Amino acid sequence: MNRKSPIAFAALLAAAPVTLALPAATGSAVPSVPLTTFTLDNGLKVVLSEDHAFPVIAYSIDYAVGSRAEPRGRSGFAHLFEHMMFQGTPNVGKGEYFKYVESNGGIFNGSTHEDYTNYYAEFPAHRLELAIWLEADRMRSLAINAENLRNQQEAVKEEKRQFIDNQAYADAFANQLTDLAFKNYANQHSTIGSFDDLNAASVKDVQDFFTTYYAPNNATLVLVGDFDPDEARRLVTREFGSIPRQPAPTAVDSTEPPSSGEVRRVVRDAQAPTPGVLVAWRGPARGSTDYYALAVLEGILFDGSSSRLYQDLVKGREVAVAIQGDMGLPGGDYVEYRSPGLFGLFVTYKPSIDARGIVGAVRSEIDRIAKEGVPADELARAKVQFRSQVVRGLASTLDRATRLGIYAAVDGDASRMTADIPRFLGVSSADIRKAAAQFLVESNRVVIEVQPAPAGGEKEGK
Repeated sequence: MNRKSPIAFAALLAAAPVTLALPAATGSAVPSVPLTTFTLDNGLKVVLSEDHAFPVIAYSIDYAVGSRAEPRGRSGFAHLFEHMMFQGTPNVGKGEYFKYVESNGGIFNGSTHEDYTNYYAEFPAHRLELAIWLEADRMRSLAINAENLRNQQEAVKEEKRQFIDNQAYADAFANQLTDLAFKNYANQHSTIGSFDDLNAASVKDVQDFFTTYYAPNNATLVLVGDFDPDEARRLVTREFGSIPRQPAPTAVDSTEPPSSGEVRRVVRDAQAPTPGVLVAWRGPARGSTDYYALAVLEGILFDGSSSRLYQDLVKGREVAVAIQGDMGLPGGDYVEYRSPGLFGLFVTYKPSIDARGIVGAVRSEIDRIAKEGVPADELARAKVQFRSQVVRGLASTLDRATRLGIYAAVDGDASRMTADIPRFLGVSSADIRKAAAQFLVESNRVVIEVQPAPAGGEKEGK
């Protein structure tokens, strides 16, 4: 239902980063986040983070299934199923989940990603039992029938029409980018899927998907906020403990062959008000020295009006209209980035400018970094900005829950949320120079030019 979408990215809506919570202010560079973890007999992994700063509780339940698990002919299935999860159970009628949450002062949402699907909510602290029951109830007995499937097929198709087919630059991000960057179908196809594949889904397909992937042994429940840990453990065990374990899903093979050189494409976009160019590179393994280095370099190159490329292209040469970059394209950031993944940027520029000039300017800046590294004062500022982004989000119980859930889903270890911070802050100029020289090179690059065009304009290879 919601994610950091390529549409928002392509429209250069600079959303605030996902944040996490700290207890009181601390002089340490590493946040102190209390965690208690345990696993139920049926395989459900549970993470508790007690925090009595505010009388609220938040949870995120993350299922280890995303678009990479979809075989050919079933693209968009993980996203379709995210919609199905809000269609009710024998105990909670269709549409009543929303009423239960909102009438009790709560908020909720869900999102589908390449490697996981999550559902998250926040409630007043005294509604802890209700929150746990609601989530366990739909894991146990989701209402899967032809009517619900048909309704949600149409809902997803309308979402695709609204947010992909009729949004400027969205096709380049949601469809073209991964298609060009990767060879393995698991990485190549879009999260939202195709109309043909959505129409082909049957009730049996949905039921099989639910049985396979929405089992307790394929999920992690994160609970954060104002609760008693013993009481929370008792309620989680009572509500989730009797849901049967299922056979483990088949592991996804997402390996990619070595890059065979730069790939370019021109896309004619009837929705685009100005031309744009998308430049992306295939990135390093998550958790490697290069991963931490490029995550820090992202801030130096792209983030805010003080970033190098903004100062060069927007303020200096005055050729670009806007710039936005990320590690985790097309719709994520460094937190959910998992190799094979993409590091890159999107620039909208003035119609009088040639895209080759924009790409050349980006390359020149990166070549300079690959040769010289980053000055100590600039690197220090980037690290301060990185840490302050983390600290600024500490008031949000819900954001801490979702962030812990991502680390639990992607790394299998929620404690990486804080354990990774010293690795980011320990990045050196030499680390950045090495990562830029190895990964941000022309032979590892994808370039998509987006040109305004009348409706029906064709796509051109280049």
